This record gives sequence, C-alpha cells and structure tokens, in this order.
Amino acid sequence: MSDIKVNEIKTDTIKNQAGTSALSINSAGVATTSVKHAFYMYRSTAQQIDHATSFQLIQFNASRIDEGGGVTLGSSAKYTVPVGGAGMYVLHCHGRVETGTDGNITIQMRLNGTAIATTYHHNGYYDGITVPMLRNLSEGDYVQCYMSNSIGVTVNVGTQDAGDTLYFFGYRLG
Repeated sequence: MSDIKVNEIKTDTIKNQAGTSALSINSAGVATTSVKHAFYMYRSTAQQIDHATSFQLIQFNASRIDEGGGVTLGSSAKYTVPVGGAGMYVLHCHGRVETGTDGNITIQMRLNGTAIATTYHHNGYYDGITVPMLRNLSEGDYVQCYMSNSIGVTVNVGTQDAGDTLYFFGYRLG
C-alpha cells in the first residue's frame, strides 16, 4: 500500500474493517471509543479491619461505573481486565479509618495476588490514605485493594460521610 497524503479530513466516525464504529470525534474534537474500560467501586457500609493481623481484602459492595464488565463485588472484590481491555491503566485506591486513635495504617494494591504498591501512614484522627498506580494490564489480570491496621484496636472503614470514604477506581489510558 502506498502513502496517502491529504490536506484535511472531515469525519465523525472511523470504522474498523468489519464496519463497526471504532472511534468517534465530536465537533469539539473529543475522541471516544466504543468501550472505555473504566470502573469505580466503593464501600457503602462499614467493614472491620482487625488490629495486628495480615492485610485484609477490602470488600467493596457497590459500583457506580463498570465499563467493560470487569467488576466483582463482595468477599472477592476485584477488577478483572476483560477481553479487549488490555492496556495502560490509571489505578487509585483510597480508604479512611474511622477512629481518632493514633497508630499505623497501611493500604496496598495487588495485581494477581501480588503486592504492586503499598502506602504506610500514621493515623491521627479519621485520616485517609491513598495508593495510586500506573500499570500495564493484560486480559485476565485482576487488581484488588487491601488494608492493615496496627492502631491497637479493630477499626471500621467504609462508612459514608459526606460521600465515599473507601473506594477503588481505574481507567484504561490506551
């Protein structure tokens, strides 16, 4: 095939060879694809994180976004990269412990069961803690969030307070 040189192309939709829409561009120049591969999970009720135990899986029990269908909620909460969803992802997990007791808390993100990012924090008073990550994910990979607590008492996480206090989101960059 030889090169095609043009001065200007005007189009609204680019289709793949099968004829389905692969890319749309609106009048403001915003390009969108048919499947966005994005998720947002959160905890709407309290979950206990025991003192001085190993990391505990955050059991997200609700979801606001599940573009591509990779969200699993409950006792095995995770995001699994669906077929066609491989690529570079922005991932972000945030949690807040519900206590004014001083002590150490940790939040961790895992890929296929292995830790890929951990943030440590000394809690002062109902502090939040975040672990962000930019990661290349393949189809079938799954990511989860865990927390641990060495404050001295069992703490709750996930109770709503002017919005979500325990959440996990991600989206594919490309």
